[in-house]
Amino acid sequence: MIKKEDFNAQEIKVRILALVGFIVQFLKNPIDTIKNCPQWDWPTILGVQILTSVVTGFLNGILEGNFLSILWGTFIFPLVAIVITTVGTLCIYYLFLFFYSNQLDTKKLFTIFVLSSVPFLIIRILSPLIPPMDLVGFLFMGLLLVVGLVENFQLPRDRVIKIVGAIYLVFFLLWVVEMIDRSKKEIIY
Repeated sequence: MIKKEDFNAQEIKVRILALVGFIVQFLKNPIDTIKNCPQWDWPTILGVQILTSVVTGFLNGILEGNFLSILWGTFIFPLVAIVITTVGTLCIYYLFLFFYSNQLDTKKLFTIFVLSSVPFLIIRILSPLIPPMDLVGFLFMGLLLVVGLVENFQLPRDRVIKIVGAIYLVFFLLWVVEMIDRSKKEIIY
């Protein structure tokens, strides 16, 4: 049961200010910042994921130019982002557990995925205007994922690059299929 005394307004304010300071530092220099992954609790990690997804999903929906895209970007996209981050985290976790006998800290791994996705989500805002921005954003995400995995877990760089490269290739192929499908629909209508 949650008690009233568990909610300390001053402590919450300090945590929020520290989080904002971290995010500002991360946006200024994401590569150096992700090298030392913060030890956040689950509510903080999920809060960053949800807030980033809501804001970028909303802005993407505005650029998409219709009300349903705004609703989808604001309410559904954050849930999709959490599911994708969870699946990505679990895939990397089990890949390293089964093939390399290396058990990674799941909370730290999830945090690295969340932080790595921030540039992708920000760049994705422009994808309704310039569709290849998704690829650029995912490339930045892959770079941060490599740096985060290598620096925080001391994993072999070459293996991580191959794994993240394979993930990028799958994303690229799915993006190409989506663009072809979208162009066929535009020709029909």
